[in-house]
Amino acid sequence: MPTTFGGDAVRGYYLKRGTNLSVKRAIACIFYERYTGMIVLFWAASITFILQDFGLVSKEWQVPYQLVLFSHLASFLSIFVVPFLPKLNKLIFGNENWIHVKIIEPLLIYWEDQELTIKILFLSVLLQGGVIACHIFIAKSLNLEIHLSYYFVFYPLTTIAGFLIPSLNGLGVREGAYIYFLKKVNIGSEQGLAFSICWLIVLFTTAHNTPRLRCAPLRASRVRFRQICSCFILLDK
Repeated sequence: MPTTFGGDAVRGYYLKRGTNLSVKRAIACIFYERYTGMIVLFWAASITFILQDFGLVSKEWQVPYQLVLFSHLASFLSIFVVPFLPKLNKLIFGNENWIHVKIIEPLLIYWEDQELTIKILFLSVLLQGGVIACHIFIAKSLNLEIHLSYYFVFYPLTTIAGFLIPSLNGLGVREGAYIYFLKKVNIGSEQGLAFSICWLIVLFTTAHNTPRLRCAPLRASRVRFRQICSCFILLDK
């Protein structure tokens, strides 16, 4: 299915079956899990770009300015626009409209329960931090010298490219993005491809750590823990 969102339909199905959530709320959980992951990636890239502008991190690496603006714009929208979407929608379109019923209402709990949202963002930060640590270990195993600050840019942008560009679950796009961004720090295409393959192996290993014949009954318990955390309030509703 197109982009790395492709498997979300299957994850939504097993989440619904394992928790007895409605289809609408299962989709809301999946969507919010993806959303929090993406905004944390955008924030990481934006903060790194700002620190670089102030000379607080290395300036030996550079990325196209369009990507810098894209990261800043996404971060700005996630902080100053998205939190106010229910109010903006009500102000522009009134109390009851298609956007409110189909999009905002299933996600309304995340706007109303700030404590829950903070917990989800905290878990997302921990998860993305762990992924960056994996990238560092992969680079060390391949004897690649990459500035620490650059991990907070090339990993988020590579992952976001896999989200947004149509592909077979990100395959091809992700590998091409790794090669492109690692070239920015003088790492050759062969080493960039090796890096991406190592990360792909990690993804496959963690995604398929249960024998295929036994995985169906266990799917619900293997849903990403951020999805479970984002849904636990809904179970009481």
